[in-house]
Amino acid sequence: MKQIKKHKLVAKLLNPLFPQYSKCRRCNRNWKICKGHTTPYDATSGCFPLCEDCWLELGVEERVPYYIDLWLKWRYDGQMETAYQNTVITKKKLAKHYKETDSKLILIVKAVMEGK
Repeated sequence: MKQIKKHKLVAKLLNPLFPQYSKCRRCNRNWKICKGHTTPYDATSGCFPLCEDCWLELGVEERVPYYIDLWLKWRYDGQMETAYQNTVITKKKLAKHYKETDSKLILIVKAVMEGK
């Protein structure tokens, strides 16, 4: 548990230097100052909501909420809805986005539970 406090302090100090990077959903260090743990969930796709350090510190079940949090961001980020409202994309394309995103959740959770 001491590591997480240290990582959060590092994030607070260094993240402002690299604001363009996304970050670990647990310790908040961005990908410029730590290495993400990529979890492959199909033959061509993977995601990395946790840094390697946080991934190693957590048990399998403890990791799942961070992956779901990332999936929720994908699902409800607002960009697709805004594009639809501005008639940039069709309702059919918006529905396809939701269907594709929804299908990823089961694959992601399965991969996490397998320890990937």
